[in-house]
Amino acid sequence: MGVRIDNLCGYFYHRVMKKYLSWFIFGSWLIFIVVLVLVLPGVAQANEANGLAESIDTNFSFSVTEIVRILTSYGKDGRAYYIFQRWTFDLYYPLVYGIPISLSLNGLLRGSPFQRVAWLGMIAATFDYFENIIFTIAAASFPTLTTFWVSIGVVLSVAKWTALGGGFLLILMLLIRRLFLKKRR
Repeated sequence: MGVRIDNLCGYFYHRVMKKYLSWFIFGSWLIFIVVLVLVLPGVAQANEANGLAESIDTNFSFSVTEIVRILTSYGKDGRAYYIFQRWTFDLYYPLVYGIPISLSLNGLLRGSPFQRVAWLGMIAATFDYFENIIFTIAAASFPTLTTFWVSIGVVLSVAKWTALGGGFLLILMLLIRRLFLKKRR
């Protein structure tokens, strides 16, 4: 008789997460802030030193033409560095922002029928990973890339930023609501 994964997850959630959720939330936000303050500036400097003045990941134009223009501006070495960075720094960064968002929403929505919305942070991270795969393909196959792959990447970027922005906005709204309800009591 084997151990079922849902039983194991349920055990972990009820015995560990419920008891220490606020510590997990605090720790995950602390890691997020440390990476934001200490790591991201170094990544930005390395990007600039390697010819990545503009980033595909933070480009909000969501235009195939704009992505192709950025990939062209990188040059061959810049595209190689871009691919390297997708599979080093960007391998853990989606978890750095996805985990605190999901844990915070989990804590704020605990007991609510909307608790599944807590997955929003991890959904954003998942879209980010798929976006990295697609833009890696685009950068590696440049200049013979197809607009199909870049279009898929643009759709994934929109989905990532929508989930990410929605997660942050929902946390803010739920915190304001919680503060407002505490003041009324």
